[in-house]
Amino acid sequence: RVAQEGSEEAIVIPRESRERFLIAPEPYDQFLAGHDVALAGLSEVGPPYRVHRKGMWFHLVLLVVEGTGRFGSGASAQSLGTGTTLKAPAGSSYDYRAESNWRFLWFHLRQGGRWDALFGDDCTLEQGLWTQALRRACEGFLEEAGRQRADAAIPLRAYSELIVFLLDRDLGQSDDPARIEERDRLERVWRAVHDELASPWDVNRMARLASYSVTHFHRLVRRHAGASPMQVVSRMRMDRARELLRHTHFTLEQIADLTGYQSPFALSKAFKRQTGVSPLEFRRGGGVPGHGNRGHEGGNSKHGTTATE
Repeated sequence: RVAQEGSEEAIVIPRESRERFLIAPEPYDQFLAGHDVALAGLSEVGPPYRVHRKGMWFHLVLLVVEGTGRFGSGASAQSLGTGTTLKAPAGSSYDYRAESNWRFLWFHLRQGGRWDALFGDDCTLEQGLWTQALRRACEGFLEEAGRQRADAAIPLRAYSELIVFLLDRDLGQSDDPARIEERDRLERVWRAVHDELASPWDVNRMARLASYSVTHFHRLVRRHAGASPMQVVSRMRMDRARELLRHTHFTLEQIADLTGYQSPFALSKAFKRQTGVSPLEFRRGGGVPGHGNRGHEGGNSKHGTTATE
């Protein structure tokens, strides 16, 4: 228990708990601190784990990865189940505890910095949309920090930027249930498109999958993705085409078939319109537009024939 200058903190941590802190060796410890992240970690706990705080100097974000906890006390206590995000502004009072084997991410964010605008006056519970992505990024950070390598600057900086980006994205999401439902339905559509990219997708089929009218679906995609539904599909197809051109020796006909284009000509036309170079120029440039004739040359290989125009 700690109490000073109007603040109070009491924590009960069972012996079998596992607490991992996102702390990197110097000088890499500034990568998260530079974004006003004072401390962060990944906790795996069970009863009787409990935290009580009052008047702390930092904002708290707690994102439940798995299991169930409880926020508050008495009749007013609320469940902290998988996918829930607790946001507690600096200076507030709160209690939370484990009710089962409980796994969560937590962040202490400095008051008076970039995070203030994302917190109100009271504690709130929201549905976290990026919890699992944040978990993966934090585990990558912890794994890299544990290696103690001299060349850790690049991966630790990248993981730190990704963690801050995903946290900012999660906290900035509207807690309006209708908006959350919209995003969930749209993400279901994009997962289906990604998994079946060669299928003949059209707006009618995607709208049915999202359980929206065509007009409403089109409007929602514009709002959330900043593009039309078919433009989003085209982006995904181009991303896949670039991956195949970079990392395989598939022919242009094979790539067209895998990405949902009716012919190599249709793929070439769409590819050049979006990237400014033909698929063969892209491949010869090593996967970088405009790098001329170097790298893979046309001809046969044991993997198949390289793309030709």
